[in-house]
Amino acid sequence: MKIRLCVLTAIAMLFLGTAAAQSGWPARQAGLWEIDVAVGSAAPVRVRQCTSPEVDQVTFLSIVPSQENCRRTVRQPTKNVWKISAVCRVHGAKAVSEIRIQGDLKRSYLGEYSVLKPGQTQRETGSFKARHVGACADGMKAGEMELPNHVKVDTRDIGQPHREHQRAARAVR
Repeated sequence: MKIRLCVLTAIAMLFLGTAAAQSGWPARQAGLWEIDVAVGSAAPVRVRQCTSPEVDQVTFLSIVPSQENCRRTVRQPTKNVWKISAVCRVHGAKAVSEIRIQGDLKRSYLGEYSVLKPGQTQRETGSFKARHVGACADGMKAGEMELPNHVKVDTRDIGQPHREHQRAARAVR
């Protein structure tokens, strides 16, 4: 039974990955990206993301606030410009994002975003500029993002309960 479940999960992941690639979702070059992110008029801070085709749909927008539990994302690609509208749930409340990305996604790109967070009447805005710097750094795996303070975050965990909480919940069952 466990083997059958693993096989079905692998097939589903392969299908979803293929569907995502065909959906027009922007696909970045795999490897290490340095991204300078500025919120409002603040000075930019640099994050580093290690990505691969398998994790890029999650990693790509992890620099934009309130991207947890996104239920619907509309992608409208035009030549080297992507406009993404995301409706997400943050602690059960709706957050709406508008993201514009421009560039070739193999070497460099830039973008801007606005987010209307739960309980706010004014959108938070920001911008980002990214460049591909090569292979992922030693000690970084696909899906990880290194913050300015050198703390690594697994972007696949954003919006998910902490792994320790998941283990504890399974142990109680």
